[in-house]
Amino acid sequence: WLPECDKHFCLPKNQSKNPLPEDFRLIDVHKRSIVRPTEFVKYCALSYVWGSIEQPFLTTSNNLESPNALESLDLPATITDAMALCREIDCQYLWVDSLCIVQDSDDIKARQIRSMADVYSLSFLGIIAAAGDDANAGLLPYGVAGREEPISSLVRVTSFGRFVATLSPQIAAESIASSTWASRGWCLQEYALSRRVLFFTGTYVFLRC
Repeated sequence: WLPECDKHFCLPKNQSKNPLPEDFRLIDVHKRSIVRPTEFVKYCALSYVWGSIEQPFLTTSNNLESPNALESLDLPATITDAMALCREIDCQYLWVDSLCIVQDSDDIKARQIRSMADVYSLSFLGIIAAAGDDANAGLLPYGVAGREEPISSLVRVTSFGRFVATLSPQIAAESIASSTWASRGWCLQEYALSRRVLFFTGTYVFLRC
């Protein structure tokens, strides 16, 4: 899907000239640590529902920048699935709010939150975890629905954006609209800001290009 999306709806070529958001951090999915890029890199951005579960956060005191630092954390399934997806699509970096925004400094956190519009709009791909009610749901907790069917075209879904790769636009719209993710205002903002998004709804995967 992504090569087809790139072919027909490529991102602006001058995107790499955009300045990085302030205090910008990313997960290096190969080194399994937090990095601070000094120049623009291709990255994915995760949009998901935290829920009521406890999960690890980036703070001013924990050192998550050393190689394999994330291995010591009990990361929720949605984040580990998103990291695995990035490796599969050859995207080395992933942005996740809980691990890329400093959570115990009000000043730093406020600056980083103000930059979130840039974080999503500059991302190569928004990964939307619309399955389940919390960060432990994972991207595809129930497996794929029915049988695998090849996607041969991009179709317009007016209620949810520009183009979605799916055999049934109605299924795409209904699956997304009924999710807990869609009930969160900030999640819809993250969706709207992303140039392209890959939806995971538990049993379906949809690409909006």
